[in-house]
Amino acid sequence: MKRNFFSGPGFNYTDMTLYKNFPLGKADSPRYIELRLEAFNVFNHANFAPPDGNLSDGLPSQGGTFGQITSVVVPVQDGGNGDPQPGRAVQLAGKFYF
Repeated sequence: MKRNFFSGPGFNYTDMTLYKNFPLGKADSPRYIELRLEAFNVFNHANFAPPDGNLSDGLPSQGGTFGQITSVVVPVQDGGNGDPQPGRAVQLAGKFYF
């Protein structure tokens, strides 16, 4: 068996932005207000850790955990080194262009 034969499922993020421009004054005026709603990890998917690659843990048919995913990636702010954006985040912003 080659090295690093098993790989994890990867990160699953869906980001979304909705915005609307509201003109100020005349329709052809360069002044307007932009309102934005931005959401990161919209569907709040869990990101799973790589499968157990230690063959000495035993095969699943024998009650072992080899090849099974048994946890999620621990977020960076919780002391882990994996998931950079663990949960859904939403922000509302407004800009004035003149």
